[in-house]
Amino acid sequence: MRVATILFATSLIACRPPPDAPADLESLCGYLYEHVANEDVEYLDVGLVNLEAWLSAHREESLDGYSIYNLSEEAVDNLDGTDRSVEGLIGVMVLTEADHSVNAMTDAMLTASFDDISPGTYEVYQRTWEDDLDCFLSRECDWLEGHTYSESKWAGLIEMKVDNELQFRWVETDKGWMLVQRNWLTHEVEGDRFDLVLHDMYVLSIFLPDGNSNSLRMQAVWFDVDYGDLPVTEDGARYLIVNSLADTADDLDAYLDDQ
Repeated sequence: MRVATILFATSLIACRPPPDAPADLESLCGYLYEHVANEDVEYLDVGLVNLEAWLSAHREESLDGYSIYNLSEEAVDNLDGTDRSVEGLIGVMVLTEADHSVNAMTDAMLTASFDDISPGTYEVYQRTWEDDLDCFLSRECDWLEGHTYSESKWAGLIEMKVDNELQFRWVETDKGWMLVQRNWLTHEVEGDRFDLVLHDMYVLSIFLPDGNSNSLRMQAVWFDVDYGDLPVTEDGARYLIVNSLADTADDLDAYLDDQ
């Protein structure tokens, strides 16, 4: 994820953070993250319909991004049996638009090489699936889980080796099929310079239909980073992540334009 690679690229620049998110948006993001794996899909269905309605009413503001703060302990306690804490997390959310369908975006995101979608982002990127990818892409299965290992240099300076767990779920709503993705860092990561430590990172990504052949992508990231000797502010980190999330979405859209 480009979030990791450019988080500190302009750490000396005073950046204005996105405005604080309304409480209902922040609550919806946390609610959806918590219920990705709920056996009763109605929990997700209700949350996604509410999110779609909220984004429809606040589309333009959401394209600029919001600062978010709260992720509940309940949302992270049952991810993988690891004792986790939400203390110290800060976050952002941003909406992006794409000229391709949810199906096309999903196929590309899950099957294409990241070297093709975002060249130069990773030195190493390995992805393994615990479930049947073809079954998921055809929507014969609604669940997909996997793991990624990546190596990259943040800001071109700090070597980071990162393990993430990934979960994806299809949900059919009265607005059409939506894709929900949940990621989390399996263990904290120490950079090889500046005493930088990434303690936690949680990612929620949702693809929503937008008309006949277009889609929207809502991304939320909560993170806890000890910047060590780097002069990075929380406001600057939020600003950079909003832009990196938008760039990542644009890369995927551009990749599909060329296919």
